Amino acid sequence: MAVSFPIRLVVASVALCCAMAPAPATAQVGPPTSTTTNPTKEAKEEAQRRFEQGKELYEENDFRGALIEFRRAYQLAPNYKLLYTIAQVYYQLQDYASSLQTFEKYLADGGREVTAARKAEVEKEIERLKTRVAKVDISTNVPGATISIDDVEVGTTPFSKPVMVSAGRRKVTASLKGKTPVTRMLDLAGGDTSRLAIELQAGDDSQAGREGNEAKPGGASSVNPIHPEPEKPASTGKFPWIAWGVTGLFAVGTTITGVLALSASKDLASKRDTPNVGSDTLEDARSKTSTLALTTDILGAATLVAGGVSLYLTLKKGESAPASGTVQLGFAPGTVQVLGRF
Repeated sequence: MAVSFPIRLVVASVALCCAMAPAPATAQVGPPTSTTTNPTKEAKEEAQRRFEQGKELYEENDFRGALIEFRRAYQLAPNYKLLYTIAQVYYQLQDYASSLQTFEKYLADGGREVTAARKAEVEKEIERLKTRVAKVDISTNVPGATISIDDVEVGTTPFSKPVMVSAGRRKVTASLKGKTPVTRMLDLAGGDTSRLAIELQAGDDSQAGREGNEAKPGGASSVNPIHPEPEKPASTGKFPWIAWGVTGLFAVGTTITGVLALSASKDLASKRDTPNVGSDTLEDARSKTSTLALTTDILGAATLVAGGVSLYLTLKKGESAPASGTVQLGFAPGTVQVLGRF
């Protein structure tokens, strides 16, 4: 289908109004409707603005935004000529069912005002679109169920005739207050007519729709609910034992450096008491003692931190329900504090 801009519709046509039989719309699907038969000056100006905005969006390939603006323009100041443009946008969105229905409404509302050339063009497009749509005869075991297709409400049961949809995979959902919603997936080829019978059962109407087996063209099938497996609780696995292992390594390191630091301190004291010991020797002994003492302090602090983390992970793993826990570290000259809340 060749679609090009500028759209063959003058802006002034949006401000014109033609008589039509209004019908309330339940969703933005299919031809637009309007309850306005005599739009005010303000409504006409707003419709013109909406139309211009729709043109800009269309030229930017924002077809969804353009559709919203064109439909709003039609609702404010209905004119059959705008239906031609809306049908084109539906086509770009691959909503072939709505495009077909809107083209048909364009010919019906335009009547003799549609030129012979335009009528022939539109009729050709209608025949092409008929190969890209399917029909679904939807019924429910209780009347008054709201039916949505691809999350767009299309009406309530019982339907007087099959619902026209675009060919492809369609999501059909039936919902009714006091009943558990049911969702079905249909694979429909162009020209198919399928029958879909949905059984609604008493339950929580706030639940998500239950998905059943796919309906087969030309027949109805029952609904089989899917029960998802409960999620398994997350496990901390080997992490507590790894943490305790790291804590042990830090503790061993602290012990070794502590023993070495103590030995170096005694050696320094001995050299101070020994006559004729050079200053360089004393400085080396003092430096060695300080280094070992500092290393011992650092490893000791690391041992405390690792121990706190290990304890937290161990307690968390043993809990049957999730619980919040915090570990806070405090540092001061010569000390490290580990505070935990579990």
